[in-house]
Amino acid sequence: MFAINLTITKKPSAPILSCQMHVHPQWEMIYQLDAPTTAVTALGSYRVEPGELIIIPPNVQHRTVSDTPFRDFCAKLEHLDAPQTPTVVRDIDGTILALYHVIAGVQDERSDTDAALLLEKLGEALCLAVRRATTALSKPQAVEAFRRILRENIENPYFDMTESIRSLGYHPDYFRRLFKQHTAVSPLRYLNGMRMERAKDLLRLESSLSVGEIALRCGFRDPLYFSTAFRSETGVSPLEYRKGAGK
Repeated sequence: MFAINLTITKKPSAPILSCQMHVHPQWEMIYQLDAPTTAVTALGSYRVEPGELIIIPPNVQHRTVSDTPFRDFCAKLEHLDAPQTPTVVRDIDGTILALYHVIAGVQDERSDTDAALLLEKLGEALCLAVRRATTALSKPQAVEAFRRILRENIENPYFDMTESIRSLGYHPDYFRRLFKQHTAVSPLRYLNGMRMERAKDLLRLESSLSVGEIALRCGFRDPLYFSTAFRSETGVSPLEYRKGAGK
């Protein structure tokens, strides 16, 4: 049976800026709720953003510090299939936090045999959710993978960006912020930039193609929208660009 001891380490009404160095024989998973923190451990320091959790292996000294008052959830488990060094993972779709709340509710309200069995099953579900999070692509890997996806879909007018982000195991809003941190632009801006560069090449080199045909080859179903976007990007219409490029 999974031995789970889940507690709210800081109540919402009493956020703090740090907790003292401590150690325990169980695995500990510290879920950050509402402010970025730094987990200082005997094996290094790790930044933990809201919606992320750090997995601390047994017998590793650690403490949490922050410039901003924070709250967190703490789950302790006897067994966990995870790396033997502190690991920060993202709660991809909120499943882990939901399980924390359910387990805390069961522990607070029930103490019978059925509750023990239920906690065992919830513990198994929590371990599976954490395992899925730990096997997701790292942040730099995910950004580079998505850049490849965008390049492959320059010509695809039906490209679904949100679903493509979800396929990498990330929440769309979080990943858009992450992508911008690494590339300085949003995913949509990055894709449109590549499409505009493709359009410029076609306008210069393929004089037999109409603006509508070029729009389709650059992932735009509506030639008028393409022309508007092109002018916004370059300051001239596609035809004006073509004429200028021919000089």
